[in-house]
This record gives sequence, structure tokens and C-alpha cells, in this order.
Amino acid sequence: MKKSLSAILSLAMAFSMFSSVALGADAKKSSADFTDLKDLDAATKAKFDEMIGAGIFDGVKEGTFGLKDKMNRAQFAKVAALVFNLKVDTSLKTSSFSDVKSDDPANGYALPYIEAVKAAGITDGYAPGQFNPAGDVTKEQLATFLIRGLNKDSEGKNKTGVSDKTVSDWAKGYVALALELKLLSNGTDGTFGGTSAATRDLLVTSSYEAKKQFVDTNKPAKASVKEVKAVDYNKVQVTLDRDVDTDKATFVLKKGTAETKYEARDKDVKWSEDKKVATLTLKDGAKIVEDTYSVTLGGLDASSVDVVTKEFKGEIEKLTKIDFVTANDTIAKSKKVRVQIKPTNQYGQLASFTPGSYTVNVPSPDNNASIKKSSDGTKMYVELTTDGPNVYSGSSTVSINIWSNDYRDISATKVFKIGEYPYVAKVELGAVTYTNNKTAIQASGDKAVVKMTQYDQYGGEITVDSGSLDRRIQDPSAQLIPKGNTVVDNNLGQPTVEDDDGDGVKEVIVKTDKKITGSGEYTLQVYGGGSTASATVKVSASKIATKVEFGEFSKKNLANGDKDIYLDLIAYDADGAKLTADEIVDNVKDKRFNISVNGPLVADATTDVPASMLDADKKVVLSGENKGKIHFAKVDGKASGSVWIYIQGIYGSDTNKNKSYSTVDARYPVTIKTIEEAPNKAVAGADVKPKYQLIDNYQEVLKEMPTDKINENGKTVSYDVYATVKANGVSATLTTDNGTVVKDGDVIPMKQFSDKELKIATDSNTAVGGTYEVKFAIRKTTNNGNPSEETSTTKKVTIVNPTSEDLKYSLSAIGDLFKTIDDGTYGSDQNDITNSKLAKEVKVIAKDSAGNVIAYPKRILDVTADTYSVARTAAAANKGYIIGNKTGTSNVTARFYDAKGEIKIAQGTVTVKGDAIQIASMERDDASKTISLAAGTVIEGWKLMGNLTLKDQYGDEFKNENIIKYDKITSLRYTISDATKVGDKSVAELAADLDKIKINGKGAFTLTATTANGRSVTTTVVIN
Repeated sequence: MKKSLSAILSLAMAFSMFSSVALGADAKKSSADFTDLKDLDAATKAKFDEMIGAGIFDGVKEGTFGLKDKMNRAQFAKVAALVFNLKVDTSLKTSSFSDVKSDDPANGYALPYIEAVKAAGITDGYAPGQFNPAGDVTKEQLATFLIRGLNKDSEGKNKTGVSDKTVSDWAKGYVALALELKLLSNGTDGTFGGTSAATRDLLVTSSYEAKKQFVDTNKPAKASVKEVKAVDYNKVQVTLDRDVDTDKATFVLKKGTAETKYEARDKDVKWSEDKKVATLTLKDGAKIVEDTYSVTLGGLDASSVDVVTKEFKGEIEKLTKIDFVTANDTIAKSKKVRVQIKPTNQYGQLASFTPGSYTVNVPSPDNNASIKKSSDGTKMYVELTTDGPNVYSGSSTVSINIWSNDYRDISATKVFKIGEYPYVAKVELGAVTYTNNKTAIQASGDKAVVKMTQYDQYGGEITVDSGSLDRRIQDPSAQLIPKGNTVVDNNLGQPTVEDDDGDGVKEVIVKTDKKITGSGEYTLQVYGGGSTASATVKVSASKIATKVEFGEFSKKNLANGDKDIYLDLIAYDADGAKLTADEIVDNVKDKRFNISVNGPLVADATTDVPASMLDADKKVVLSGENKGKIHFAKVDGKASGSVWIYIQGIYGSDTNKNKSYSTVDARYPVTIKTIEEAPNKAVAGADVKPKYQLIDNYQEVLKEMPTDKINENGKTVSYDVYATVKANGVSATLTTDNGTVVKDGDVIPMKQFSDKELKIATDSNTAVGGTYEVKFAIRKTTNNGNPSEETSTTKKVTIVNPTSEDLKYSLSAIGDLFKTIDDGTYGSDQNDITNSKLAKEVKVIAKDSAGNVIAYPKRILDVTADTYSVARTAAAANKGYIIGNKTGTSNVTARFYDAKGEIKIAQGTVTVKGDAIQIASMERDDASKTISLAAGTVIEGWKLMGNLTLKDQYGDEFKNENIIKYDKITSLRYTISDATKVGDKSVAELAADLDKIKINGKGAFTLTATTANGRSVTTTVVIN
């Protein structure tokens, strides 16, 4: 019995090959650090990550975990102490066992842990006075250890044992209880294999289950914050003493008076599987600085928590070392070679400093050495050419020297031999991502991108530039194999190998340009260099509607004469899941819906919604921003009616719905609302820019009349906006948003007036005291008679003397900036800040003593930022600009000429953030466009949409030709659908240039522009 119980202790060794890394002296590891763990299923990998991350297990050597290796009793003792939280006296130098010595080079480290497990009653040794620290552990001994560690020894002794000849009699009760508690399981042959050696993979999974049950049994009644510490330059780890409800738990991170709130299920909070450890990522690209921070736990019932706040001392990120990750001392002879390096910060993580923070020197000609970061920011490399003149395989060497520009004493040097030309020796597959954050390939145009790493014969990563001009590297082959009962969908394209994101590394792409007809999973099998890698690609066919209902009309009031009205169509499948717009369209195309309309709503095509955008019955929109909605061309009269829908072939209350509606009198403008109250006073030469909206009889914004004339009580009526200009000693020009000059007595088109900025440009020679007054009036004309004024608003601008006005100057709010220069994607914009679309104009405003804004000719001389590392500035053509560098806050000072011509300064602040740029809005001018173009013409897509404007969350605007210039941000792509045929070709097709369309003849097509985050607009184009 003693032998079996002490053998249990050798399990502890089997639990862990400890090293300084495992004990937390270096970076926290995971299964990703070991090549022999990459094929574990997700559930098992999570268990390994938990045990490795907790420091209970490490590899048998660098990069290798040793799944099937055995572990000894000394190692077991250490793991047992960690798993069951035993009290360990690390000062002990003498053991109660004669064969355990502190000076034993192999097992002496385990002495205090061996004494701890003995004191805990887990074992009394292998034999009298002996522990046998180098001995193995069997499965039945492992079962006994786990049961005893859980304080269930008596229960195991008295348990009815298993009827299994492979288990020793003394252990049968322990094994039975271990199986019942699901700590261990039988083998594939149905037996336990009690006397066989326990291997490391079994030890990890069984100790994981035991640890979880031990923690559950011994956790405190109330949760407390146990520890808070920084674990990376922008991450804070909060450790609790027990699990909590992660759907409710919140945190407040505080530095000084600044607080950052993390709500329940915040995307910047990652919880461990045991729900005891939360890792908070600082928001807005912030980094931890030299200061005192506190974290407070919240969101939970007060009766369920005890200590909720802990502090930690933050420090600025520092570089501690630079290592060569590439283990081999030979690199390929190639046009481009990647040598992976790891600049490490004080947390053991890859330092966040940009490649420009380091210098690389390779003392050989034509090497083109540079430092690059991977597109996902997780790796850093030295890229260089080793295929230059006088470089010979097998005899030449290259010395790579790297040092930090800021920490000059931190450097790394390694000499590599030059090997043969590279070929693919191994492939690995990583994460699978789908179009528009989907979870599967679902519709035409969708694709799955599978990250792939190709290694050459020396372990170097292969890029698109690897090899040489006459020794190109052959791409790995790839195929899709259906899993289980998945039926092959012939519409799913075969996988291709290509550089999808332009980062120089090829991915595996699976895409379709046809409708998906089946659902299931495929194994993506990739073969390269004699190795195989696999990943799972999911496909999901459009769902079939079994329940339908109506939403709301796009207009609150359905007025006679209104055009292009939409009605939301909502559908669900048999599982109750709501169908997407694409899935609704698929159901429409398959004729599953029968839709009918009576009353004044007319379902038909219009100029903005042509037949090419509608289904065969001209009722449902098939593409564009209103995809999946019912479309009505117009309201033809004032009456009541109904819209009916039912699902073909399915009967029941959920499949047959109607929506009643009533229409009202036609719209007309009744009020002019001021949106932007421009200054009433101006210095000569200044611009004044008012903005108004027309409000209709239903208190809705009216941008133009639905029809030129309407019927009011049997009379024909029309409305217009009329301008009356009175210039009293003032020379000024009034223009609309599109540059049209407005003179006294002009009628302004409503669509150029309502919700559009107007500009009154005063002449610099205008005398003080003069006034410029313009009255905008809504006029009504009845039966072609004389117009009558219904209502009006007046804008009066008085020219003031700047020498007699007590003007105060200040900077307008700049808004947040992105860390453009530090990010590096468009870091070169710092060389032309005044023209960068990622920079913002710095503006000065003037106010009089009463606080009224005064317009004056703005002339900025220069702009400066007091924190150069945060922002950079420039000035040109009387304007100032600022662009973000690194996250933080900076004071901004503008030097300018005031209204008197004197040089003044104004100050403000700007915040630079690190949140990745996302397109927040997207607009095009033309919903439909008819244009004459000759066959063979190649034209920019935005020209076919009138104008195309994108804006990000920082307020940066990318318009027309600048969209492609900033393609790495906008990632806008065009697609063509519903194109008429010209011979065997479509009337239009995508050109080689990403922003251009090739015209093949006359006809019509739908052009859709879509960003990477799913924003899209559509224009119907007719070529004549």
C-alpha cells in the first residue's frame, strides 16, 4: 500500500516539468507555445492552457510538451502542492525520507513539496523511510492521489470497487470513485489499465478536473479581489478568490481622478474559464504609466462580495531584452528571408514599440535589411535578402545585429549560415475568419480566410517573396473534405492560396460567387512539403422562413405623392432564429412569399429603385441598403389599404399576416428651421455659413417636394423657396452647397436649401457698419396665380470694426485623433500633414464681450503641440493642421493673425487614441445614374455613384479618389450584380484597379460599394 501511495507522488512529477518559466519568472505560456499540442481539440486545449498558464505544467524542452512522456514522483509532489494549495516551507533543507536530498541535482528542488504532501496525509512514502523521488506513477496510483487530494480518502476506501482485472485490489475503490467523479476514464478497450504508467496528457486533464473540484469545494462564501497587477503594457489582471457571475461583474479602473468603466461582457474584458481571473485591456489605445491604479469590482449583489478594491503601482513599458526566436542557425538563400525576433518588455510580452524603434545592421552588401511587424501585431521580424552577389550556399554567413534606439544597451546579434534555396517543409493553419464577421460562408460573395504559416527547411517563415526569380516556391495544395453528414455543395468554390490582405504572407481562401444550398462543416486539408495541416470551414445555407410579420413603414406619415416608401419584412426559421436580409431575399427568389397590396400604395419600380433591384413581382428589394424590404413606388391618393403576406405551402397564424394603413394629405413646407446659427457680425472678408431645414406639415424634414404640384381642396398648388437680398453698403456673394450663386429674387431649389450649408462671402473691402440681409421665404402658388409668402426667416450680417470690438479668441474643439504615425500604416502622412485625410484642421473662433461668435478672416501662421510624441503639426495657406502620433493628450497652440492683423495665440488640447479606425458612415449622392459611356471605357466606381463619402469614428472623411488612396483603412470593394448581357459578357465588370469599373456596352447593372466592416451603398447604373 505504501508503495502504491508513494508512487502516487511521482505523479506530481508527471504533472510538471517545472522551470523558471513555469513559475512565472518569464512570460505566461499556453498550448500555443508547444508544437505537439496544436492538434488538440478546443475543449482539451482549454484545459491545457489553464494548467500551463497556472504554472503547474511546462514543456519537457523548448517548444515540446511531451504528451506521452512519463513524470516522476518528485515532480508529482510539486504539482500536488500547487493543485491542492498545500502549505510549503521552502526553507527546508532536510527531508524525513532518507532518499530525498536537497543537493540532489535532479530532484532536490522537490524536497519542501515532498514534505508538504506527506504532512497533508496524501502519502507516507514508497517504503519505510523512503520516497523514491525518481519513480514512475501508474494510473491507479494517480486515481488514489486525486481522491486523497480532494479529502475523499475514506470514501474511496469504502467504495464498491470496479470489476476490472487491470486494477489492483487495493485501488479498486479509489478508481471507482475517480471514474464516478469523472476525474479519469476507461481506455478504448473498456478497461482502466490501472498498472500502466500515467502519461503527461492524462495527468494534465485529470489534475485539471481535480483542481476544479477542489476549488469548488473550498471556495469562500463571498468573492474578494485577491490581486491586481499589470501583465502587459496595456493589460491589467484582476484575480478573485472565487468564481463570480461574469454576465454581471463590472470593473472600474481608476488612475488619479480618471475612471474607466468596464461593463458586464465588455469586449475589453477577458475572463478565464474558471471565472476567477479577468484581464482588462486599457481602452482607447492607452498604456500603463508611472502612477497608482486601483480596480474596483462591481455589478454583483453586495451580499456576495467582500473586498472589492485593490491597488497596484503602474510603470511605463520598458524594453528588457531582444531575442532571436528563430532557433536554427541556418537561413535560406532567398530574395527575402524572415528571421523572427522578440523584443521583450518587463512583462515577458512582445514589446509594443514600433519597428522604427529599433535599428538593424547586416554588414553585407545589398541585404535590404529592415524590421517589420506582422499584420496582427503578434510577431516581429528582420526581413533581408540573402540572394545577393557573392553569397554562396553552405559557405557564406550573415551577421544580424539589432539594437534599440531608446535603450542602447539592449541588443542582440546572431550569425547565420546561408543554406540552400528554400522549399516548403511544413505548413500550419491558424484562425478562420469570415466575411463581415459572419460565423460561416452563407451567401454569394462570402469567403473564409484561413491564416497559414509555411516554413522552409530551416524553420524560417516563407513569404510571397521567398525563393528567387528562377526558383519560385510552389504553393501548398488544398482541398475541402465534407465532415460527417455534410452534403457536398457544388456551389462552394475550391480553396485557393493567395495573399488576401497584402501583408506578404499567403492565406488559404475559400469563397463562393453562387448561392449556398447546404449547411455543414468541411475539413480544409492543406498539403505542403510532406506535411499536412487542417482547419474547419463552416457553411450555412440561407434559412427557410416559417414565420413572418411586418415591421414599420420607413415614413411615419404616408403622404399623398410620397415616393420610395419601404416596409420592414421580418421572418424567422423553424428554430425561431431571425432571418437576415440576405436570407429573406433568398426566400423571395425561391418564391416562398406571396405579397399583395390594395389601396393607394403602389408597388413598382422607380428611378431610384429600378426593376433590376426588385424581384420579379417588383415588390421586394434584392440589393442595396434596403435589401429584404417591401418597396412602394408612391402613394397615389388619400385613402386606406392593406398589405398582405403569406408563406407558400405553410398554414397557420404565423404564416399569414396583414398590415393596415391610411394615407394622408400631400406634404408641403410650413416652417424654416435654423440648424446652424451662423454669426450675425463679421469682419470684412469673412465667410458666414448658415444652415436651415424645411419642416413639413407633419413636422418632418422636407428636402424636396415629392411632386412639383399637389392638390389642396381641389386646387393645384406649388411651393418654392424665394430669396430676397438687401445689401446696404456690403459687397457679398451668397452661394448654395454646390456653388450656385443666389441673387435677389432667385428661387432656390429645395434640395439645395434644406439641410444644406449656405455661404455668405463678404468682400474684404466692405465698409464698417454695412449690412447684408437675406430673407428666405416659403412661397405658395395656387392655380398658377401670383405666389404668396407663407413664412420666412432672415439672416442679417453686420460688418464690424475689429479695432472697436473686444474680441476673445479660442481654439475650436479639435476632436480625437488616431495614432497615425505610430501605427505606421499611413505614417508617411507626417511628411504632408496639410494634405493628410487623417489630420484635422485647427480652427480659431472669435467672440465679442457678450459671448457672440464673430466671423473674421482666419489666417493661421503655425501650430505647435507641446508633446511631440503625441501629435505633430503643420500650417499652409493660412490654415493649421494636426495629426496623431502616439496615444495620449497634448496641449495645442495656434499662432494667428487676429481681426486687427495682430499676431495672437490660442490654446486647446487634443487626445490621440489607438482604437483601430472603423468606417462609421458611408454616403453616395446618386441612387441611380444614367450616363453615356463607350464600350471599353474604364471609370472610377465613385463617379458612377455621383460622389462617394466615407467617414470614420474620428470624423476623418475619405471622399472619391481619396478612398483608394487610404485603402488600408477604407478597404472598400465594388461588386456588380443584376447586369444585363452584351453578347457573352456583362454590360460592366470589375477592372484590375480596385476602384475602377470596365464598361462593355449599353445596358444596366447594380453597383454596390462595401467596406470591410459591412457598410454598403448601392447605385443602379444605366449605360446608354
